[in-house]
Amino acid sequence: MPSANNLAQFINGYHRHLTMKKYGFHRHSCMEIVYITSGSGNIFFKNGEVIEFHANDLFIYWPNSVHGVEIYRQSEELVIRVDPIGLHTAGDSDYPIIFHDFDDDFLYSEILKLCEHSIENKNMTQKFINNLRVTALLLELLHIEPEVKEVDDQLLNLNAKLERAKYILENDFSQIQSVAEVADMLGLSYEYLRHKFRSKFSLSMKQYLMKVRIDHAKFLLANNKKTLGVIAEECGFDNERYFCTRFRKETGLTPGVYRKRSQGFGFI
Repeated sequence: MPSANNLAQFINGYHRHLTMKKYGFHRHSCMEIVYITSGSGNIFFKNGEVIEFHANDLFIYWPNSVHGVEIYRQSEELVIRVDPIGLHTAGDSDYPIIFHDFDDDFLYSEILKLCEHSIENKNMTQKFINNLRVTALLLELLHIEPEVKEVDDQLLNLNAKLERAKYILENDFSQIQSVAEVADMLGLSYEYLRHKFRSKFSLSMKQYLMKVRIDHAKFLLANNKKTLGVIAEECGFDNERYFCTRFRKETGLTPGVYRKRSQGFGFI
């Protein structure tokens, strides 16, 4: 029979409801196992990195990890608080271990059972059983290596998607009706992509799309005699009037004046 000294210590389990808002940086002295039953949002870190989550995702937070949470759709969570002292496996990273689309029915049932013990049980036998159960749960989770998406892999994938978003804006600018379409193409939530795009490129997606359209309009104005209506359409603007308004706001010149100056003096 295992010694109590070699077991993680179960603290409590409970159901948590988070409303739509931003919860600032905080830390917990214990380890937390968090299963998302519904809702979506982001976990953010002091270095600016953000990890998106949805229903059926599971996180293991190390003790004293510093993070914040932003909820986009109200979230229902199963939470188990653990002192991992007996396992000798606790990490010191602020980043959690992440299981996206967690689908192990047996382990999920164990999480549910442990969440029934919302108050620390003073019965020594039950405490020992809970410690055994949470230790077995943690050991199982920590050894599902193929299903764990490490943070480095996530960041590589995220950077690739951000570059892809930039490429789409640069090449499909005339067809895009809303930048939210780009998020749909990439399988990301718009709020998450919007935040990460601005963080990486120092412009919002809307600002970058407008820059691409205006730059293309400058090229067309300087190099051909197409009408302003045709240029507006080719650059993705709804109509000539809106194009002229935006062009002047971005450049300080009307399209007509820009055309005369660029064709007369050769600048773009």
